[in-house]
Amino acid sequence: MSVNIHYKTVGSALKKGVFANPFSLGKYAVSPYMACEHGCIYCDGRAERYFVAGNFSKDIVVRKNLPDIVNRAFRAKGIPVGVLAMPLLPGITDTMDHMDRLYQALSDSGAAFDIPAGLTLRPGRQKDLFFKTLGAHFPQLVELYEYIFRENRRSGSPHARYIDELREKLGLFLEQVILDRKVFDSITLSLD
Repeated sequence: MSVNIHYKTVGSALKKGVFANPFSLGKYAVSPYMACEHGCIYCDGRAERYFVAGNFSKDIVVRKNLPDIVNRAFRAKGIPVGVLAMPLLPGITDTMDHMDRLYQALSDSGAAFDIPAGLTLRPGRQKDLFFKTLGAHFPQLVELYEYIFRENRRSGSPHARYIDELREKLGLFLEQVILDRKVFDSITLSLD
């Protein structure tokens, strides 16, 4: 099946939100396209709150002039490079072994900061598709995911106990790996 690329011209690179959001480095976000050819089944972009016309992984809208706008706006500024390490999938990529390899790779690459986060599954088509695929590829994990996401929060957030456990695991790695936490803080504060 082929991918249909649609182009859109935009007037600005940044979209300002009402509240600061750690995933978008403050109140601002840059989104180069709508939908995604990767077609990740856990993608929050599949949720009903984000309107994507057509097939999510086949009908892609590219903001064609975005690179030029970003280059002009940030050329003079030395913006540090970091990694959005998300989503960490329960029982798959949130394991100690996987996170050890992740943080070693981040350290080796010279990343200035990282923003780790767990999986969110909003009730509706995103969660339904994820569970269908999880059952096909990791049937042994379905019960764990049903437990973690049993509250069906509109935000898609997992149960608080899992969030606490993930934070504890991440804390172990963040103490060992030399990534400049101040870089992330300075970016979020300057964009506020």
